[in-house]
Amino acid sequence: MSQGFPKSYRLLKRQEFLVVYSTGTPYRNAGFHLFLRKREDIEPSRLGLTVTRFICKAVIRNRLRRWARETIRTKRQNLARGFDIVINYHRILAGKSRHEFDALLQDILQKASLLPH
Repeated sequence: MSQGFPKSYRLLKRQEFLVVYSTGTPYRNAGFHLFLRKREDIEPSRLGLTVTRFICKAVIRNRLRRWARETIRTKRQNLARGFDIVINYHRILAGKSRHEFDALLQDILQKASLLPH
């Protein structure tokens, strides 16, 4: 499988995000707030990331998004199919190392039963 992150694997439109927020199941941990919505198909899960300006400067927000995409990309083979996923970041992540970030992201994905334990 390609190591890219094509548009078919992403939520791109505001309306798609709003549907996940309104009908999805929320999960939380120390670093993330994840919303999960089951779709009718068994296509690969789609991911939406939101980092508000309140959290930190643009450079750090972009780094956090890159880290999340890279972590999801490496775990894509094991990720459950047929879901729309929106991940919101908590402010505490701005000061975390990559290792701590990955551990928190993996934890929230396992809580949501998107990755095997």
